[in-house]
Amino acid sequence: MCVHSSQCPVSPNCPGNQVYFTCAGCDQTCADLGQPPKPCITVCQSKCTCPNGLYLDGFMCVNASQCPVSPSPSLNITCPDVGNTMCASKLRSGYVCEFIRWRIDLNQWLQKFELWRTQNGQYGALAVPPCVDFMIQCENAGQMRNFYGDFYKCHIPYCLDGLYKTGPGIQIWRTHQKSWKDLFSVWSASQTVITN
Repeated sequence: MCVHSSQCPVSPNCPGNQVYFTCAGCDQTCADLGQPPKPCITVCQSKCTCPNGLYLDGFMCVNASQCPVSPSPSLNITCPDVGNTMCASKLRSGYVCEFIRWRIDLNQWLQKFELWRTQNGQYGALAVPPCVDFMIQCENAGQMRNFYGDFYKCHIPYCLDGLYKTGPGIQIWRTHQKSWKDLFSVWSASQTVITN
C-alpha cells in the first residue's frame, strides 16, 4: 500500500554507529567472540543494531579485530609421558598433545603481548595464522573438548585425557610457530620484559 511520506514511521537516532532495522534478530557482541554459538530466537524486532559482520562493543559497532581482549581461560592439559617408546602412534599422540597444549597456553602470552603492543605504540596489522581444522580425533570416546577462548578467535579441539588418534600435520605446526616467532622477535627486539 502506498502512503504519504509523512505517514511513514520515523527511525530513531541510534547510539554510536548502530543502524536502525525494522526487522532485526539477536545482537552479536564482542563478548560472543570465541564462544560457542548461543541459541537465538530470531524474532523480528524493530531496533538499533550493528550491520552484519560487526560486533557490538558497548554502544559502538566494531570489527572483530577491534573488540577488546578478554582474559583467556586457563586449561591444565596434561600430556602422557611417551618415555622411550618406539611405538609411532604413541609418539605422534604425544607430539600432538604437546602442540595443542602449547597452542592453548600461547593465549596467555598473546594477551600480554597485545597489552604491551598497545601501551608502546606498536600498531598495525598482526600476522595471524588462519583458523584451521586441527583434525583432532581422540583415542578414547567422550574425551573431545573445545577451547573457545582463543586470541585469534579460532576454536581449538583437544582430548581431555591427552590421548590423540589424529591431529594437525607438521605444516600447521610450522605456520603457527612461525607466526609466534615473528611476534616474539618484535617483542624481543624492544628488550622489554613482560611481567604478570
